[in-house]
Amino acid sequence: MILRNIFVYPRYPEKLRRLFYFAYNLWTLWDAEALQLFNRIDPTLFMQLGRNPVKFLYSVPLERLEELSQDKGFIHDLDRVWERYEIYEDSSNELRDMLKDKLIAYFSKHEPFYPRNLEPYVFHDWIVDCSKAQKELLFTPSNFHEGARRTLDWYRSIGYNV
Repeated sequence: MILRNIFVYPRYPEKLRRLFYFAYNLWTLWDAEALQLFNRIDPTLFMQLGRNPVKFLYSVPLERLEELSQDKGFIHDLDRVWERYEIYEDSSNELRDMLKDKLIAYFSKHEPFYPRNLEPYVFHDWIVDCSKAQKELLFTPSNFHEGARRTLDWYRSIGYNV
């Protein structure tokens, strides 16, 4: 007997289409106003689901989504956040095009901002065993500075200007 998993996507109001787009976009996790849109729908449920926009939207009752689609204030705020997102996307594309073939990595003096749902992965020390890579790939472990230097040397050797 063959069993298949089928995921059924609920129908949602057309006016909230952008909200579903935001749910699947990482930009949302870094933008306070975008996250606030989800929080306004049902703050308790949003927190219970670990501030996961995708899981959250598929858990919100359809009646609540219909209600929001008629809320002029919510739609106005959603449109305003969408406009800011489009400006961000345009500037990101321009920067990417400008630096194409010239940049390998971007370093900043600012400490990175990590969304709360990535906290378990970012703020803990991880013990990693590289013995398999040493044995099968002839990997030689090194400290960060040596590894970064060797990586940059390799990029220079294949023609990148770093």
